[in-house]
Amino acid sequence: MTTFKISSRYLIKPFKMNKKIHQVALTHVVYLGNKYQLEKIENAKIYIELNFKENISLENMAMYCHQSLFHFCRVFKKATAITPHQYLQKKRLSTAEKLLAESTYSITEVAKECGFNSVEYFSTVFKREYLINPGQYRREIKSKMMTTEQAYLFQNHLYK
Repeated sequence: MTTFKISSRYLIKPFKMNKKIHQVALTHVVYLGNKYQLEKIENAKIYIELNFKENISLENMAMYCHQSLFHFCRVFKKATAITPHQYLQKKRLSTAEKLLAESTYSITEVAKECGFNSVEYFSTVFKREYLINPGQYRREIKSKMMTTEQAYLFQNHLYK
């Protein structure tokens, strides 16, 4: 039996795990074992969810969690596997994706609504993540929605 020391607690491994699962399990145990740090990370996530439309800095997030910038970034990345900035970008991009699909806002309005200061930067980040620019994404989504709606209408017309 292998025993791993995690801070002041012990994790006992009574069964065999493959290496990848074992690393993931250890990562989660480390941060679930420290409830205080986990609460701070959850507070940071909530702060991002509520304020992603504004200009948020890492310093603001760290101050909100009452931690130094370096410590906050290190703990956040270990707990979530991504940096706070990446988490903020993912939140902004997922909101932009919904707005592009469901609204009639222009690309500029979507960028501003999601907290991006510049349309060029928004387009660059969006294309890096989705491998397609926002305008093309909107056109593809709209054409797929039209195709689905047309299929639905066609089906209903056949069965009447």
